[in-house]
Amino acid sequence: MYPSIFGLEHILYLVITTLIMVASLILIKRLCKTKRAQDIAIIIAGGLLLVSIILNRIFITIHSDSWTYLIPKSFCGMTSLLLGIATLVFIRNHNHNVFHFLTYLAFLGGVVANFYPDYIGQAQSVFHSRTITGLLHHTLSVYVVVLLIITGRFAPTIKKWYCLPIGLMGYIVFGLFIIQAFGVNNAMLINAPLVAWLYWYVVGPLFIALQIIGLLIYTKIKNSKSTPQS
Repeated sequence: MYPSIFGLEHILYLVITTLIMVASLILIKRLCKTKRAQDIAIIIAGGLLLVSIILNRIFITIHSDSWTYLIPKSFCGMTSLLLGIATLVFIRNHNHNVFHFLTYLAFLGGVVANFYPDYIGQAQSVFHSRTITGLLHHTLSVYVVVLLIITGRFAPTIKKWYCLPIGLMGYIVFGLFIIQAFGVNNAMLINAPLVAWLYWYVVGPLFIALQIIGLLIYTKIKNSKSTPQS
């Protein structure tokens, strides 16, 4: 029997990985008090994310008929790759602009893909190379985002709302490039809807609008807490 969404193997994966993530984040928060200790935790998490997405692309390519599968052609795949690299390159640059783009995509995409992994039935076991690495890089992307927040390396702010639309435009340009340059049928869901009629030019502006609204609410709540009561 092939694994299915919310089948036994999927549920066990969600339960086990969630317990591991929560437990490790609590330990890091309590034990990693110095900047050096926090940096080590972030480097390990970012390194694991980078390894998982690279292995995922390699395994997908092995089971395909073209080397172009090595290139992350989805929003989630590219985000996992860039976030893994960013955590290693910009670890000393707190709140770098790149995090104000990648973290939102990584968290939303990771959560959705973990609860609805439409690729989970591609082989007879969830431990199939493509399946397990696909699940892991989505899980680790969410983990890295939460870790960046609790260690203070990333803090949402309305002042950097523009990073998301700029980053999304970069993804679309990259997708168009590899479609034209390598003859790829689809990349970054440019030629296909995410769900039903929801194409990128609908989901993108909607996502940006929701991000801005969320940041405004977050800023208002944060300011109200910091304002002394008379």
